[in-house]
Amino acid sequence: IGSQGLFSLQKDRFVKTSSGRFNISTVWTLQSDSKNNLWIGCNAGLLTLKKGMLDEFVLSQKIRRPGVRSLLLGRAGSIFIGTEGEGLFRWSGGKLESYNISHGLSSNSVYSLYQDREGSMWAGTNGGGLNQFRDGKFTVYGSTEGLSHDFSWTVFEDRKRNIWIGTYDGLDRMYSHGMNVTSATNRMTRLG
Repeated sequence: IGSQGLFSLQKDRFVKTSSGRFNISTVWTLQSDSKNNLWIGCNAGLLTLKKGMLDEFVLSQKIRRPGVRSLLLGRAGSIFIGTEGEGLFRWSGGKLESYNISHGLSSNSVYSLYQDREGSMWAGTNGGGLNQFRDGKFTVYGSTEGLSHDFSWTVFEDRKRNIWIGTYDGLDRMYSHGMNVTSATNRMTRLG
């Protein structure tokens, strides 16, 4: 867990993990891999916690702002890394690929990542809507296509293969049988 650094639950209390040389103030995403390593996306970049040791995973020497907002450990062993202002990276087979607006990504700030059952990777962005990455290209769904807002916080696929998108203005659903978008926000009632 992280908001003022990285904490772990030990017995019945939270203990702050020593961040050593890293200035961790905000942790945005955590993922655990098959080797029980913890991948940490934070304001200091992409870090790994392996056997109690915190280390940096260097994306590229060209990155100006290291903030890592989202992570996805893909089924094929690749790691997708969404950044604040630097676009999207994919680490696969020892090779790092970079995607940004010049490659068809709608925004260089990627706040959420999800992989659906068919293998598409979905990227929710800050101001660019939702991006579907399939077969090496991006398809963008935004407010023009019916999303309630172009800021996409989170993405999820349900049992019927509908894609749910949490946006700044509510909850939207993209139906599996077609790409029409329905905003659930207008139909929800407040409970309690």
